[in-house]
Amino acid sequence: MRTLKISLLVFIVSITISAQWFWQNPLPTGNNLNGVFYLDSQTAIAVGNIGTILKTTDGGDNWFFRSSGTTQSLTGVYFTDADNGIAVGTLGTILITTDGGNFWFGQTSGTTTTLNAVAFSDLNNGTVVGDFGAILRTTDGGINWTSQASGTSITLRSVCFTSANTGTAVGGQVIYPNPSYGIILRTTNGGNSWITQLSNSAPNSGVFFINENTGWVVGANILKTTDGGNTWINKLNEYGWHSVHFINEYTGWVIGYRFDANVMKTTDGGETWFEQQSGADRFIFSIYCKNENDVIIVGEVGKILRTTDGGNNWINQSSGPTNTLWGVSFINENTGTAVGSNGKILRTTDGGNNWLSQVSGTTYDLEDVCFTDELTGTAVGGIVLRTTDGGLNWFQLTAPTSPWSYGVYFVNNNVGWIVGRASRIIKTTDGGNSWVVQSPNTGGDFFAVNFVDENYGAVVGQYGTIILTTNGGITWVPQSSGTTQHLWDVYFTDSNIGTAVGWETILRTTDGGITWIDQSPGVLSIFLGVFFLDSNNGIVVGYDGYIFKTIDGGNTWEEQISGVGYLLSDVFFTDLNTGYVVGLNGTILKTTNGGVTLIEGKTFPSQLNSFSLSQNYPNPFNPVTKINYEIPVQSTLGERNDNPLVTLKVYDILGREVATLVNEEKPAGEYEVEFNAANLTSGIYFYQLKAGSFVEARKMVLLK
Repeated sequence: MRTLKISLLVFIVSITISAQWFWQNPLPTGNNLNGVFYLDSQTAIAVGNIGTILKTTDGGDNWFFRSSGTTQSLTGVYFTDADNGIAVGTLGTILITTDGGNFWFGQTSGTTTTLNAVAFSDLNNGTVVGDFGAILRTTDGGINWTSQASGTSITLRSVCFTSANTGTAVGGQVIYPNPSYGIILRTTNGGNSWITQLSNSAPNSGVFFINENTGWVVGANILKTTDGGNTWINKLNEYGWHSVHFINEYTGWVIGYRFDANVMKTTDGGETWFEQQSGADRFIFSIYCKNENDVIIVGEVGKILRTTDGGNNWINQSSGPTNTLWGVSFINENTGTAVGSNGKILRTTDGGNNWLSQVSGTTYDLEDVCFTDELTGTAVGGIVLRTTDGGLNWFQLTAPTSPWSYGVYFVNNNVGWIVGRASRIIKTTDGGNSWVVQSPNTGGDFFAVNFVDENYGAVVGQYGTIILTTNGGITWVPQSSGTTQHLWDVYFTDSNIGTAVGWETILRTTDGGITWIDQSPGVLSIFLGVFFLDSNNGIVVGYDGYIFKTIDGGNTWEEQISGVGYLLSDVFFTDLNTGYVVGLNGTILKTTNGGVTLIEGKTFPSQLNSFSLSQNYPNPFNPVTKINYEIPVQSTLGERNDNPLVTLKVYDILGREVATLVNEEKPAGEYEVEFNAANLTSGIYFYQLKAGSFVEARKMVLLK
């Protein structure tokens, strides 16, 4: 069993490393964190949007991603002991871990309703609440879930159980201009029946009971009961509280959707509350107190704060600026610059391991940036800035721009163009010392400019505008794009082949702009950035975290998992593997494998260079599942070219072998094995692949 645990851990680490795109700013994530739970004073799990699961084992000094296997947003998490935990989220998502949050697998909830919170009274008995009054119950540790009648259609946001039978659920909703609603439900029989204790116009968001009688509810107010909810007394009439947690009858904290006082503490059971200065500059969504000293809070844009002295001092465990970034430019795989709102300029010289703020000297938003070598770059927005020393100093250029500039492109240190509002195009041939106005009077704003060389270039803008020049901008010729939607970016790889993107639109030309073909992938999104390395390999990014890649010139587009759910504004690749994306809330993502996971796509034997064991599918299963694995060409690993002896075995939770699926020499190739567990009981099983010195195991769940 020891070997199985070790090999499973190896798998978890490898899946994190080989993710398509990974965060470089903010750290550890820019996704909202919606729930947090302490396992012990050093170990905690936080969950959030787009399937985010983070784990720390050193009190939060370092946080590491754990693969959730889902892109659904996770809203709540609860652990019954150091090993067993449950996370819930949108579209009825329920995830289970039995190894302290390192590995998670999905369970069938029986609903597609958003689930908002989860609570357990012991290892087996747990309750989940969600939208439209949804309540689910398990009595076997989360393997099976049954629906319970709540008697309400109001969204339930929090739940707390003090025993297997006794629990409280609260909720509420604000739907302007309709009246607000708030509700408190109580059960004393494990949810077989729920009684409404309070129903009014004050929405509730959080509940916590220290025993069967004493509890608190927060939301529009802070309420307290000492008789199991028969009566509720308003202790603080201030709106905006989201979560509450107590360590005993006297000491507890509340947090909320507030900037003025997002953390409040009481030491007298909630009779009086005093503000604590957490330093949070974002909304806080969840709090967990391990003891009177160790408290952790999480919230918007990956915010994580921790105290080890009861809240007298709070340590910020998240880092990085959260200004929206609009443009990015790289000279090589290590050296790049990103620009954004409020004059933010970030610079890296080590491939994004560190992004350092530079002094721009302005608070104007910067919309785009272009570097022609490691020292020379230009940034534009409400101002035009120039650097000739890698950004150590930025100085303003005097240029006849419109009130706002959106795009900039230089083909060398001297020759460049800026485009912006009111059809304004300006050109310089001396590095910005002097400018010539080239505006073609097409009407509307121009958003992006791109040049192949000093002569051939393209500009795109409002209402489907595309204009081209073949003489460096002396004349600009309007093209028929076939759309009236705004076009936000354009990229040409040569004088014939170019791509423009915009509102639900990807357009392609192969004849120098004479004709444009719609290549849109069919998603309702606004595409804001495009980059091509050559005529075939390109990437587009846009709203809702969308990243699409093509390897055939846009004939087909494959969606990539960005791990982000909001706006991505620009993209830049330095080679086929290394790329960067920037966006809302300071987002900087990087890929080192072209954005494609190592196990995606069809792999032919001649290309196989490593062993691979895939997750079984379906999982959970009953009673048949399939397991895929790959055997590489041995010579590529420096070993003899003999076929290795391959074994694939199944073990139960106690480490006992229950089946041998493969036990023979295998040549290089992809293999699929069917496992029939008709004679086994429901539970957790492991399957292990061994071939030469390679050993790897994964977990699967049999549900009958």
